[in-house]
Amino acid sequence: MGKNTRWDYGHGLLTGVNTLQQRRLKSDLVRMQTEHSDALRRSQQETNSAIVKTTKITLEAIKNVRDLQLATMINLVEMDMKLDEISDAAWDLVNYFKDKHERESFLKGLYFDLKREMDFIRTFSEDCPEFAIIQLERLQQIIRQNGLTPDHFLFLTNMDDIEKAQNLIQSVDDLHYQITSSLGD
Repeated sequence: MGKNTRWDYGHGLLTGVNTLQQRRLKSDLVRMQTEHSDALRRSQQETNSAIVKTTKITLEAIKNVRDLQLATMINLVEMDMKLDEISDAAWDLVNYFKDKHERESFLKGLYFDLKREMDFIRTFSEDCPEFAIIQLERLQQIIRQNGLTPDHFLFLTNMDDIEKAQNLIQSVDDLHYQITSSLGD
């Protein structure tokens, strides 16, 4: 065999160092690929978790609106039934009620029913304006169908009560206009 020179030893040493560095680089590359895969998997899990949470929140909001609509519809049905009774009597309050006290009690009760419904609609009109508009339009329809006008409250003896009733009937249209206008902004 021949003699190895210093250059041969140097070359062998450099080859060994180079091989060692290549192994380290391969090891680092494998580690980085594993970390990247783990990070990607964690990111996908977090995204899926966020989607699930968002879906739960959305479904809960839908349930709340459904419950609100159900409660409002029940109140509107009750109001409609009461106004149907009044319509069936053709607003002939003189024949329907025998004395002034009964007429006043009936009209005051009607006023409070309408006021309660308006107060209820106002409770959700800021958070659910579109739903409030729908409920106000239904209430306006009930008022029109049953011929409820401010003149019907002229039987009340107290002028303040007459004015309150007239203002309340007008407030249905006013609130509808106010909410509808606010959505246009």
